[in-house]
Amino acid sequence: MPAAENVELYAVKHREPAQEVSDSSIENMTLGDNAADAANPAIKADDGIPDAAAGLADQSLLHKIDRLFACNVGEYIDLPQLVVVGDQSSGKSSVLEGLVGFSFPRDKGLCTRYATQIVFKRTTTLSGRHISASIIPDENSSAGHQAEARNWTKSNLSQLDNKVFSAIIAEATNVMGLGDKFSDHATFSNDKLRLEISGPKEQHLSVIDVPGIFRSLSEGVTTKEDIAMVREMVQSYMENPRSLMLAVIPSNVDVATQEIIEMAKQFDPDGVRTLGVLTKPDIVDGGAEGAVLELLAGKRHKLKLGWHVVRNLGQKEMDEGADRQQKETKFFQRQAPWTSVAKDKCGIPTLRTRLQELLTSHIRREFPKVKTEVNKRLKTCESTLDGLGGERSSVEAQRSFLLAKAMQFTNLASFAVEGRYGSFEASRENKQLKLATAVRARCELFSDSVHSHGHTYKFDNVQQKTPVDVMHVRTVASRDDIEDMLSENETLVDNSEDILSWLKTEYEESRRLGLVPFDSDLVVMTMKRQCSNWKALSLGFISDVIALTHNFFLDLLRVICPDERVHQELRSLLIESLTTKYQVAMNVVEFNLEVETKLSSTMNHYYNDNLEKARQERMRAALESKSVKKDDTDVKWLRVDDLAKTHPMSNEEHVVQDIHDKLRAYYKVARKRFIDNVCVQGAEYHLIGGPTTPLKLFSPEFVMALTPEQLEVIAGEDASVRSQRAELKKELEDLKAGKKILI
Repeated sequence: MPAAENVELYAVKHREPAQEVSDSSIENMTLGDNAADAANPAIKADDGIPDAAAGLADQSLLHKIDRLFACNVGEYIDLPQLVVVGDQSSGKSSVLEGLVGFSFPRDKGLCTRYATQIVFKRTTTLSGRHISASIIPDENSSAGHQAEARNWTKSNLSQLDNKVFSAIIAEATNVMGLGDKFSDHATFSNDKLRLEISGPKEQHLSVIDVPGIFRSLSEGVTTKEDIAMVREMVQSYMENPRSLMLAVIPSNVDVATQEIIEMAKQFDPDGVRTLGVLTKPDIVDGGAEGAVLELLAGKRHKLKLGWHVVRNLGQKEMDEGADRQQKETKFFQRQAPWTSVAKDKCGIPTLRTRLQELLTSHIRREFPKVKTEVNKRLKTCESTLDGLGGERSSVEAQRSFLLAKAMQFTNLASFAVEGRYGSFEASRENKQLKLATAVRARCELFSDSVHSHGHTYKFDNVQQKTPVDVMHVRTVASRDDIEDMLSENETLVDNSEDILSWLKTEYEESRRLGLVPFDSDLVVMTMKRQCSNWKALSLGFISDVIALTHNFFLDLLRVICPDERVHQELRSLLIESLTTKYQVAMNVVEFNLEVETKLSSTMNHYYNDNLEKARQERMRAALESKSVKKDDTDVKWLRVDDLAKTHPMSNEEHVVQDIHDKLRAYYKVARKRFIDNVCVQGAEYHLIGGPTTPLKLFSPEFVMALTPEQLEVIAGEDASVRSQRAELKKELEDLKAGKKILI
């Protein structure tokens, strides 16, 4: 099979050689015998692409594409292009020869082993043709290989005859580390050979030579991995949503069996960018021509862009130097039944006209999308580059970088604490950054929880009773690095047992002689039991607020320092100080717990008010039961004699009731005090808004105290960051240039 039958090309606008990026891998192109050379003229100094190749699309649009490729926009977004795909032996290389106006070298053996891009570029500053060659290395290859490949160039060539072309290919093959076909070296390379042909007569055109799809192995030459590699190569061009595909298929095969058609359907299911091209009509078996004619008429395997048929030269005709256009024209004018094919659906000239129309409309349709993607990519690039900050090779630059980050952190933390979310854009997407809102909600939940589940026994005569339910004391997920210091997620169950029975038991077990039948410490002891749930609730609460604070701190640090190294090093350096601050808040809550469980004292007059109110309510309830209404009015009357019957309790019951009322009055005072102290002191002061909160740790003062060694560890740029910065700067420059073109 001629080597050119393995050629895979796409016609696009020009890219600068230093910026060309390829995902393809292929074989080397070698030259054939003298007869073949005669049929494949070399590129000479005064030649240009014939006028036949000049009209592949509207020149103004092609010029814009050319400028976009020239400023490397094609590296970042998909640009409109023409892709020709097909199997080996499909005749696609001959189709391309007709389109571009010159022939490709041929060899009878396996020849295409790496991608070869041939770029034609019109340059009015040159008086004649200038030819250069270079290698674009695989981006995944080793640094050493990339350096060696980039250093290899050939320039200042005025012609590219078979001898020169062969020498270039031999050297490039060696640089890429490929051996001959039967050596132990790799068969294919992901590197790309680039040939640039510049001159005042050239028409902008870019041609890529890649392997055709194959399924049969050649012993000692190709492997299953090679088949997959070539298929992936072809797919990389077809999956570009802005590629206009020419699916080349021989006329003498069943279209339904052609894998390239199935691949085209996969990447272009609507068929809006696939044009079918049929080759080799001259070798279709007699009587089978009808199936091909049905394709061309749109009666079978319909494509929205339709089908086209061309007649390529055979190997013998090429060896004899036959004129392609004459042979093709004569075939479609005189050879039945091909004379019945519509004139606009046969031959290279009409195919070229059809491509001009398709490319023009395709490019016009895709340009608005290209503009949108360029703007979007530009914003992303700018944001990523801003996240890296300035270059940080010196101590001063590193300190300045961290000072800016610390100031930004301080300002945004202040906005979050004050609830000024309008000035804190990141809080719109990450709810954990709304710190004040989250802490306020948790404080309210804590207050409600203490009211509903803080008591061990429910007090007598409570008007609204909470139904029996289960409560978990923790509601906020915490990070692993602080989990050990936080309280467990305990479960509390609402208790509906009779408090008076419990108090009676406590009294009976602590009675003494004398007029005062019980020790005042009995109130302290019962209070300790009654508020025993406060520990789990308060420690669960402060653990949740610590988790909220820690999550906020780390999430804000991530927003400020998207660079993974900077973020991780700052986190490692700050974690010890953070946990110390968190422990202080835990200690404050534990201190308040100790005070409330060991002391029963208050200066709050609310205690006496509560006690007196409880006694009055009890007296009122007793009198209420003896009262009667008179004369259908709302006025209730009570007989004086009934007053003596309102206190039927025994001394023991009276004492138990008195203990209950004192405990209830004090519990309400202590509960209010405890909730306020835990929320204000433990959470708000020590964690959120006080002068020594964890949120103030990453500050300018912290940065100024860092040693040069610490600065280097945190903010020093490693090779990957420097490389990323350089790539982003280049991308930003290219995209800005592309944006100007699209305005």
